[in-house]
Amino acid sequence: MKIVTRFIVILAAAIVVAVLILRETAKQRQETQAPAPVEKPRAFVPPYYADVRGVPIPKTLPPEQFKVVKTRASYRVAGEIPQVLMQLPCYCWCDRIGHKSLLDCFVNDHGEYCGICQDSALWADKRLKERASAETIRQEVITNYSR
Repeated sequence: MKIVTRFIVILAAAIVVAVLILRETAKQRQETQAPAPVEKPRAFVPPYYADVRGVPIPKTLPPEQFKVVKTRASYRVAGEIPQVLMQLPCYCWCDRIGHKSLLDCFVNDHGEYCGICQDSALWADKRLKERASAETIRQEVITNYSR
């Protein structure tokens, strides 16, 4: 009986020592491994036309029909630089109602009530006058609204 008891005690002690050694080894391995890089989820970019060649340009509403100065200015811009606005996404999430680019916001009264649409159109006009390309303006819009 003493032999069996002694064997069980020695076996239990060996198991405890083995568990402690394995735990310490695993801990050291974790500390020496570099943490896995955290991948940032890609931000959703609303639709736009990367190339407008051959794409019909929709007619925008006349700016004169709007009383608010900023609204009138944004509709004027939409009528003057439609190809540029077609190459820009709109971050008011109007793609959910079928818009394919920022220009679509100005073919009806949607742009009248949306500050994001107006601000984006006026920004595009300002940057175009500073000789920025449509691609550059698009990246600026995406960077600004993807935060």
